[in-house]
Amino acid sequence: MKAKVLLATVLSICTSSVFAYDIGFNEKGQFGAFDKNGNKMTWKETLIAQKNLMLQQMVPGRQSAASNQSSNSSIQLNSLNANELLPTLFGRIQLSGRYRSSELKNPFIAVQQKIDDQNEIRFLQQHPTLTYQNAQNQTRYFVFVESMPTFNGQDVNQGHGSYTKGYLLNFKKTANGKFELTNPQAQLIDIPSSYGSSHMQIEDIQKDFRRLGKNVMGAIFVSGFTSGGATESSFYMLSLQDHEVEIKRVGDAGMFGSRYIKAKNDEVEYGYAGKYKVVDTNKDLPLYPIEITYSTTNLNLKDKNDYIVEMYKQSLSNKGKSK
Repeated sequence: MKAKVLLATVLSICTSSVFAYDIGFNEKGQFGAFDKNGNKMTWKETLIAQKNLMLQQMVPGRQSAASNQSSNSSIQLNSLNANELLPTLFGRIQLSGRYRSSELKNPFIAVQQKIDDQNEIRFLQQHPTLTYQNAQNQTRYFVFVESMPTFNGQDVNQGHGSYTKGYLLNFKKTANGKFELTNPQAQLIDIPSSYGSSHMQIEDIQKDFRRLGKNVMGAIFVSGFTSGGATESSFYMLSLQDHEVEIKRVGDAGMFGSRYIKAKNDEVEYGYAGKYKVVDTNKDLPLYPIEITYSTTNLNLKDKNDYIVEMYKQSLSNKGKSK
């Protein structure tokens, strides 16, 4: 009986011109490690190269790559497929075993990370790749890897106050067709989020993508938090440059749902909404100013929201009664 071998991906790890090698199947169906010229390496040669790799390559978010890598070193991938990207960049902290999630729609791996001095099992979810043109009209690829809290690895913790972290990774395509990480110093950062999920979604970034500064591309998105029926929100900016990718808070985006109950049939809802505008009249500014204008609401719920008033009446009439 012939064994069937399913090849998910071929890993390509490049730290310098001396220690570049691929692990996987070559065009002839041979499995092993191959140097940049396609010659098969002995396992001793591979171990030496791997030892050098472990000394030089770093996992984003653990420490600065600039301190560990030489000026001519790089991290390159054959593709941005999650089957290659996640184990290549985070393999040293990946947990063995099969982890499943009923909540996540994107590829992920399970890792152990230290969050606020506590070791946690987290799911690293790779969001869809955003392909864009940078300020110099060069094609770039943004990959958002979200670090999500879990119930000890059983599934995503979707509690109200459950926040996520993440890695903001930027790639360019090299002359040999590989994808090179342009910001290897990327750190694990806080992501605007709630209920265990990021408020920054790639489809929203695509809709609002624009130039935000002389050399900055990106988008504005909204993040909010609901408590006691009231929602407060803020504008955030995703700014993309080759060697620096950041999320910055821009300003207040508004507040809705606050209610003042004067009497049984007299409720008032109030709030305000912000609308932003990128002021790009001076194209040479590093970051363009963001202008936010606000409009207010003062809605009498008796007239504008009969449903809330009716629910309030029912709660009063049922007070003290057993169900």
